[in-house]
Amino acid sequence: MNIDLTHDEIILLLDSMAGRMDDLNTCAMFGDGTTIGGELADLDELIEKLSDALNQNITDLEVASA
Repeated sequence: MNIDLTHDEIILLLDSMAGRMDDLNTCAMFGDGTTIGGELADLDELIEKLSDALNQNITDLEVASA
C-alpha cells in the first residue's frame, strides 16, 4: 500500500503519536505499564517508519532542487 502524505501531514502524525506516547507513559507511571507496553512499542515502530519516510522525502526534495 502506498499513501501519499505531504511533509506537513507526516509532521502532524508524528506530533500526534508523540503526544499519545506521552499520555501512555503517564498512565504507565501509575501501574499500567504492562498493559501499555505493546502499544508503546507499536507506536515507536510507526514513528520510526514515518520519520524515515519524512527524511527520504526531504532528501528527494533536495535532489530535485539541485
